[in-house]
Amino acid sequence: MSRRKLGALIFGAATLIVIAFSAYKALMGQEIGFNEIAAIGILLMIFLSAITWGNREEKEGIYQDEELGQEITEKSSK
Repeated sequence: MSRRKLGALIFGAATLIVIAFSAYKALMGQEIGFNEIAAIGILLMIFLSAITWGNREEKEGIYQDEELGQEITEKSSK
């Protein structure tokens, strides 16, 4: 298994765990604080980055310095 897939799996699982914990807290009537929201956002950003960008060592995915990678970066920054 490549590092990219392993990272995506780990961060995807962590994101789902934090979302499930936040949903559990909401169902139990507890407050969902800034820490839970921030953790979901940060883990989701890392997960999406892990499934989008590849690296040259493993020769898979999209590279940020290629034409397609630059186009994606340009469109996502608008």
